[in-house]
Amino acid sequence: MFELMENPLLKLKFFTTVAVFALLTAGYAYSEDTNDSGFAVESRTLDCTYEVTIEEIPNTAEALSIWVPLPTANSHQNVLSIGFDTPVPFILVSDEVYQNRFIHVQLSEEQIDNHSGPFKLSVDFRVRRDVVSPSRTTFKFPHIAQADLQKYLNDSNLIKSGGAIAEEAIKVVGTATKPWDQAGKIYSHIVDTMKYDKTGNGWGRGDSVYACTIREGNCSDFHSLFIGELRSLEIPARFIMGFPLPADQKEGVIPGYHCWAEFFLNEQGWHPVDASKAHQFPEMKDSLFGGLDANRIEFTVGRDIVLPNMQDGPLNFSIYPHVEVNGKKFDDVTHTFRFKESE
Repeated sequence: MFELMENPLLKLKFFTTVAVFALLTAGYAYSEDTNDSGFAVESRTLDCTYEVTIEEIPNTAEALSIWVPLPTANSHQNVLSIGFDTPVPFILVSDEVYQNRFIHVQLSEEQIDNHSGPFKLSVDFRVRRDVVSPSRTTFKFPHIAQADLQKYLNDSNLIKSGGAIAEEAIKVVGTATKPWDQAGKIYSHIVDTMKYDKTGNGWGRGDSVYACTIREGNCSDFHSLFIGELRSLEIPARFIMGFPLPADQKEGVIPGYHCWAEFFLNEQGWHPVDASKAHQFPEMKDSLFGGLDANRIEFTVGRDIVLPNMQDGPLNFSIYPHVEVNGKKFDDVTHTFRFKESE
């Protein structure tokens, strides 16, 4: 497995293995809590591999760039170790707005010409994922300036907060004035009135207007509507992207992403919700407002993500590899995310 090293093409800073952990865990504190979360499993520790393959680099390629998102570290997710396997040098980068972390590989025309066969890279990591419960109070949330929260109040390309979305939010919250109560009413209304359905056209983009109108979609649609409605009430809310973990499996391959949302309350910090999972599993509805099970791994936050040095963007959201050939998005890429419960 390759150690972190300088990329001579980009001439950016050398990273040591210690620096990798500093990059992934900076700014967070951890605390133990024995409160009952209401979930069957309090934590999961997993060994994961995120593998990316380009079977054939186009003959016309003069430059190739690859960005792969990395798991984040916070109060309920601890990245215990991480390693990278690539055939060429790489760097670690962060997007400017949300500070999501990525491994970035950039090949010159000469490197492309010298490479034969499929191009592969992988990220191997061990992660501990803990449940999040409203009853957990020992974690001290850092102070967040209002200016830093503004991006979680602004519209994005597909998360809108005006028009019918604002009208629905006002109607749903009724006479409730406390942000926690308002968020709970909106969450409950979305869980009860939307349908998890991945058919037809328009679902899966995280389009709040589509979700408000059609009342169908996947997790990205459920939570984009939730975020849009909270923002219309001046409650900061943000989009979280990751991979789901089957509760009844010790190992396997994850075919697709899962997302959820968080909303911010002054003096309390960020509170998660998983409205789409609550819709699918009604018995978890109460637990998934302000709490999360351990069956997930978090990677990125935010929408309209601009990657360092990208030329074809921004990304609607980020969980899969982003690849550019000659500065244009390249889609002939495969990825595999595998997990195994750590002994």
